[in-house]
Amino acid sequence: MVALHSLTIKDASQMIKSRKISCVDLAAALIDRITRLNPKYRAFVHPTFDLALERAAAADTEIAGGLYRGPRIQLASATVWLRPRNN
Repeated sequence: MVALHSLTIKDASQMIKSRKISCVDLAAALIDRITRLNPKYRAFVHPTFDLALERAAAADTEIAGGLYRGPRIQLASATVWLRPRNN
């Protein structure tokens, strides 16, 4: 399986929609990477990881209930910063 932190938003969205991964899985992977790299790069001043995980869990609950609102809504609700890939 590909490292979750390297997924594009499109790929992550498709995997979430097809339930190959959950929003919590993605958020946790990104949080892990941020935690490991932030001491070096200092890109996040005030990370809100608990809030990100709460929102990711709420998005997963919506998806499990049949409400998939698309990548902008579902991924944004996790409040973990994602940057576009430069291909």
